[in-house]
Amino acid sequence: MCIYRIPLKQSIAVSRSKCTACNNILKPWDLIPVLSYIFLKGKCRYCGEKISIKYPIVELVTAIQFIVIYQIYGISFEFVAIAFLTSLMNVVFVIDLVHLIIPNKIVLVGIIGGVLVQIYHFIYGYKVYFSEFKYNGILAVGIITFIMILIFVIGYLIYKGDGALGMGDVKIFIPIALFLGWELTLLAFWFAIVIIGIFSLLLLVLKKVNRKSTIPFGPFIAIGVFISSILGQAIINIFIKKY
Repeated sequence: MCIYRIPLKQSIAVSRSKCTACNNILKPWDLIPVLSYIFLKGKCRYCGEKISIKYPIVELVTAIQFIVIYQIYGISFEFVAIAFLTSLMNVVFVIDLVHLIIPNKIVLVGIIGGVLVQIYHFIYGYKVYFSEFKYNGILAVGIITFIMILIFVIGYLIYKGDGALGMGDVKIFIPIALFLGWELTLLAFWFAIVIIGIFSLLLLVLKKVNRKSTIPFGPFIAIGVFISSILGQAIINIFIKKY
């Protein structure tokens, strides 16, 4: 719903879900994740129009991610926080992939969620994926914002106005930093850079893109954030023990 409505600037809070072809209001049993798509054979119950495969794919991927997060964090506040951030990044993934934008509304919701996470951990202590430093989230925002703006400015100057990063890429790291702290945020950024580098090189070799082609960074940020969320602390611990 968020992926479809936010780019169109439609409400996600008050209006009922409806078929995009015939505008019939969908019943609750038409909206069961994955199962409704299977039972309806991928078509609208009312007009027979095909339902986009992206809906069950997003639902299934999100369900798998939640299971993985649960295996790491169990039923805890950390599970809720990472599950929320993962859901937010899934929305970023698809919207940026399709529309080449990261809407401010997503960033704002993420910042609100991140501030609540910081308040909780400031009161009850930092656990699992947070360092002991109480102002870790605030420090993370400062560090990653500085790095992202620096990259944005350098890219803007090099490419004469068409920067390597968009401002949406810069802004989305603010809520990420509030959720993950500076260590895991930098690790997520590193993963995003490495993965998009490999992916871009592969596309260049296959001649699917050229050096001037636009490749959205949002999907790779989302992948980097998820990897860092579930494996980041283990990677950091290995690095600390080694050095």
